[in-house]
Amino acid sequence: MRKLLFLTLLALGTLSACKNDDDINPDNEGPVYVPRPIITTSSAYISKVFEFLPAPGQFVNQDGLGTPDGAQKLIGKSGNGTISLGGFGGYVIFGFDHSIVNGNGDDIAVYANAFEGSSEPGIVMVMQDLNGNGLPDDTWYELAGSESTNVATAKNYKIIYYNPKKVGTDVQWKDSKGNKGAVLANEYHTQNNYYPTFAKNQDSLIFEGTLLPNNKSINNMGWVILSAYKYGYVDNYSDEYKAKKYNSFDISWAIDSKGNKVQLSAIDFVKVYNGMNQDGGWLGEASTEVSGAANISLLK
Repeated sequence: MRKLLFLTLLALGTLSACKNDDDINPDNEGPVYVPRPIITTSSAYISKVFEFLPAPGQFVNQDGLGTPDGAQKLIGKSGNGTISLGGFGGYVIFGFDHSIVNGNGDDIAVYANAFEGSSEPGIVMVMQDLNGNGLPDDTWYELAGSESTNVATAKNYKIIYYNPKKVGTDVQWKDSKGNKGAVLANEYHTQNNYYPTFAKNQDSLIFEGTLLPNNKSINNMGWVILSAYKYGYVDNYSDEYKAKKYNSFDISWAIDSKGNKVQLSAIDFVKVYNGMNQDGGWLGEASTEVSGAANISLLK
C-alpha cells in the first residue's frame, strides 16, 4: 500500500498541476469547489451507487441485471455483477470515496460486457460536488465521444415510455422527433414486465439526452452486427476495449448542454445512460450494460 505522505502529495500536486483550474470559483462568485483527496484507504473502484433507473427492456426487473439490489453489486472491484440499462435513456449514477482528478490522459474506466459485433454504446456524464453535500444534485456535463459532431447524432432528444402493466408485453413509446414505436418483448424473456416496477411513476417514464446514430447492420450470413464507435462510449468494443476490457474517458472531454467545452479540475459523480434507441431483432433492444468503474490513476 502506498504511503500516506506520498498519496497526499500526489493528490495535492496533481490538483495544483491539473489541466484546468477554471472551475475553482472562476469569478469569485458562488461556492468554491473543494475536491476530496486520495488517502491510504481510497479505493480505485465505485464506493456508492446513488440511483439506478433503467428504461424498459428485456432484462429489467430480472434479479441481478435489472433491479436496484443488482446495481449495488457495482460497488467494489469490477466483476461483482453486471446491470442492463434497458432502452434509450436508462441510467445508473455512482461515485467514489475521493474526487477523480483531471490528470494527463484518460481518467475514468468503465467496465461492461461488449464483444466483437456487439457494441451497445452508453454515454458518460460527470458532475462535481460543488455544493459539498455528497449528493449528485449539481450540474451534469457530458463527456464528448467520437459521434458528438456526427450530423446524425441528436441532441436534446426526448422519449416517453408507457407502462403496459402486463408481463411479457411490448412497451410503447413516442419521441420528440414525432416517432412512435415499442420496446419489443421477445420469446426469450417473457417472465418479466419490461417496465421497471420500482420506478416512482408507474404510468410513464420520460428520458432526455443525446441520441447516438444506429450502429446495426446485417452481415452476409444474416446475423445482426452492432458495430463499435471509435471512442468515448461505454459497452463499446473499440480497439482499447479489446486490449483493456474497459472503455476509458478523459474528463477534459466535458461539454455543457450547448456543446461548449467545460474546464473541470476533478469530478465526484458519474452517470452512464444508454445512448441508443434501436431494436436488435431477435436480440432485443440495444441496451448498454455496466459492470463497474474505476479511477485509472489508482489501477495497478
